Amino acid sequence: MERLPALFHTAVDRDRCHHFGLSLELGIERPEGWCDTTSSIGRLVISIMAGIAEFERELIRARCQAGIDRAKAKGTRFGRKPVLDAGKRKVLAERYAAVEIMAKLALEYGCGEATIWRALQG
Repeated sequence: MERLPALFHTAVDRDRCHHFGLSLELGIERPEGWCDTTSSIGRLVISIMAGIAEFERELIRARCQAGIDRAKAKGTRFGRKPVLDAGKRKVLAERYAAVEIMAKLALEYGCGEATIWRALQG
């Protein structure tokens, strides 16, 4: 809602906003019966506010995605660091091929059996 006042200053007269119970500096004023949803004006106000909220949410999503794209372009890795590096995975595959038990390998490498399984699959 930080951009809401700027949007309204360019598009709508401030006095008309006060007529509907909106204050651009402080947010929404709530006088008694400020938005009666049984009336057409009340439903209009709620619809406009819902549209603005949806618009703001889309802006936030776009900014987040732009940041993620920038980070990926720089080569930033997302998620948890791998427990097993490429060398450990190679040795692990050789030992598993030599019929070692997965639980024993997991205990030695300090990880779970599921991690060993994923290392062997990938």
